[in-house]
Amino acid sequence: MTVKEGYDVLRLIEHGRTCYISSEYVGGKILAGWLKAYPNITKERLFLLIRDITNQLHMIHKCRKKPYYQYVNPYSIVITEDGEVYFLDLEAGSNEGQIRFMQKRAVREAFLPDEEPYYQKASLELDIYGMGKTIQFLLAMTDPIPALNKREERKFLRIISRCLNAHSRLSYKNISEIRRSIPRYVQRTRPVTRNKKRFLFICAALFVMVIAWKMYGWRNRTSVIPEDFGSGGANADPEEGMMMSDVRKLRIDLAMVYLLYVEDYEKCLYYLDEIKSEYVSVENLRAVAEALLGDKGDLMELEIKPETDLRELENSIAEEQRMEYYRCLMKGYALLDTEQAAKIVLSLGEACMGRLEDGSAEEIEVKEYMASALEKVSGLEEE
Repeated sequence: MTVKEGYDVLRLIEHGRTCYISSEYVGGKILAGWLKAYPNITKERLFLLIRDITNQLHMIHKCRKKPYYQYVNPYSIVITEDGEVYFLDLEAGSNEGQIRFMQKRAVREAFLPDEEPYYQKASLELDIYGMGKTIQFLLAMTDPIPALNKREERKFLRIISRCLNAHSRLSYKNISEIRRSIPRYVQRTRPVTRNKKRFLFICAALFVMVIAWKMYGWRNRTSVIPEDFGSGGANADPEEGMMMSDVRKLRIDLAMVYLLYVEDYEKCLYYLDEIKSEYVSVENLRAVAEALLGDKGDLMELEIKPETDLRELENSIAEEQRMEYYRCLMKGYALLDTEQAAKIVLSLGEACMGRLEDGSAEEIEVKEYMASALEKVSGLEEE
């Protein structure tokens, strides 16, 4: 007869802004052991698992009596047979053996910062650090299907870094910030084909530019691209630099077409990932695309100032692209229900007014965004 594994766990009940805790026994496995048994989970399951763990920790932090958990690591989390996530009840006598295991040196060194060698006192900083280490452990122990793409890998590395670097100005200040940063798995769907002529023209132009660039290199017997290519260095060829600049602008244009007209935000991110990220405009567009996919974390951290961004735009966005760039930002900020976001939408709209064709679909769209933003600002001021 097989004895099923089970643990006493925290049952968390939300009530408004607070949370109440009770304890119950559930059948299930410790997360670390569960991952060894199921390393090839789907990417959607991995994302949901990370989100569920973060949600449980967020609920613990809403409790008044004990707002921190202390032992945040893969050995304090239970996955039930139904796939539900719980944290161990640390006060239950039945879990004493598991607590002693977590106090072993190997576990402490793996999930605590160097300056905190022991699980002595619970704190927000240690819980955030433990959450970052737990996400790192999950990514190391799983081989999701399909595999993470570059954007998702970069996103998780950024989350882990912000969890582990408590002294950085970019470090997380609460669990809610981590929840907002976790990417959502969005299954690719067939794109909607609006504005097809322009889309095909840009694709063709990009293709011609890349082929011309490669043929130019072949004609001049250049098989290796110099390190300062396109950067204006001493060895840079001005014609090659110009070609690279044109390719970059076409990629940005194509990314904005996917964002505004085709509404395929994954494809938009694909083209943005092909461009060096030192350009503010590229990072802004990336944040908008991720927000439209459901992850609004980076967009909420941006501080868009259209009137001061124009100088940077001269290097990364062609003049004829700027109105579309502003419309992309408006589309993203319209998702946020904050006064700051509404004011940014209004500022972007004012930058567009007078530069769009009267009565055009683009002008009507901008006016609709501005009208909605005005309603939000008025509603928030009344509150």
